[in-house]
Amino acid sequence: MRKLSTSVSMLLLSTTCLDTSVKAQSLDASYSGSVRVRYETLNNPIFPTDENTRDKTNERLSTRIRLKGEATYGNWHSVAEIEDSRAYLDENDPTLKSSQVNTLEPVQLYISYEGISEYIDSVTIGRVTLDHGSRRLIGRTRFRNATNSFEGALIDANWSGWQVRGFYLLPLSRFPNDSASIDSNKRAFDKSFSNQKFFGVYAESEDNTWKVHSYWLKESDSKELATKNRDLFTLSLDYSKTFSETWKYNIEAIGQTGQARQSASTTDIDDKDVTAWMIHSHIGKQISAGTFIRAEIDAASGDDDNTDDTIKAFDSLYGLRRFDFGPTDVYQTFSRSNILAPGLRGVTKLNDANTLMLGYKGLWLQKVAEGEEDFLGHQIEFRWRYQASAPLRFELGGAYLAKGEALETGAYPDNSMYAYTGVMYSF
Repeated sequence: MRKLSTSVSMLLLSTTCLDTSVKAQSLDASYSGSVRVRYETLNNPIFPTDENTRDKTNERLSTRIRLKGEATYGNWHSVAEIEDSRAYLDENDPTLKSSQVNTLEPVQLYISYEGISEYIDSVTIGRVTLDHGSRRLIGRTRFRNATNSFEGALIDANWSGWQVRGFYLLPLSRFPNDSASIDSNKRAFDKSFSNQKFFGVYAESEDNTWKVHSYWLKESDSKELATKNRDLFTLSLDYSKTFSETWKYNIEAIGQTGQARQSASTTDIDDKDVTAWMIHSHIGKQISAGTFIRAEIDAASGDDDNTDDTIKAFDSLYGLRRFDFGPTDVYQTFSRSNILAPGLRGVTKLNDANTLMLGYKGLWLQKVAEGEEDFLGHQIEFRWRYQASAPLRFELGGAYLAKGEALETGAYPDNSMYAYTGVMYSF
């Protein structure tokens, strides 16, 4: 009992001394987080399939909890963030992947030193999530249930009015990745592998008009990680312009070159040359104080022959697609590859609490083999958000796809109907 009392006394003394020291050095700490619950339902999957592979209808209840702590001590800044993403109700859905289920994982755990010099703003080391530019090549998820994380180092600098970031990262592979474990929400720590590297430079102009991405992805097979052996260089130029006060214009053009294999199969050892591209552009107008509408087009190169010695299908790396092509997860919207999709989109802020989005896309395959159909269909999408209070937000949305000839095959040729509803509490 005396030993315990002595230990407690020493702990209290140490805590008091630490608290005094911390106050003297002005340690600032904060925390934040969110809890999201979402229900989704789908009738008639988009992609051709058979009844033995995928049911005609699917529903899913997903949860995502994020807890984030930050601390600043002089020039030092540290962040720790834990995310817990789970899914329920769906019965062995083949589309349920580790991109939607990742149980109790530290998605960020890093330390930065800031204010190094006139040109170097900070150096960061650890596990991070990233948002760059349009987020079409690398981004932190909003709609999708799980998040992409990376381990490595970043340097943030400024030069002639430009904000410049250089980085060298190892992408994290989410575990477990077998269907049974994912369906049961089992957990295992995510890991990075030295045979998969992602590095490059991202830059923004001072007025945010220009954004430049230059990324290298290098990977090779190992005993623990099967890859497509991608050795890709990707360059993006993104330009935005506001004119006549109420008009906004944007274009992003991306080129991609290098080598890769057609699949991650261990039997696939054929390295092919890669030549691919992607373009997004939109022009829009603020037609009233609360409403913005725009015409848009998305296009990405595709491949109509997997047997030749080239790959023309665009690889979006670690980018997101929800904001261009519709909801992901259960709906499983179209990928940013082999696609041509003009459309219209409008966002109306009805009042301080209510926001409505309506969108339309016409969808074609950019490249098909001779004699095959290329029209995928007409897609209508909507989303309503209600900000009930500062921390509490409700959301209702959905999509309807009138399938074109290219999708009127398989067991489910009828049109796809999808809806979701969710609530998120942030603190």
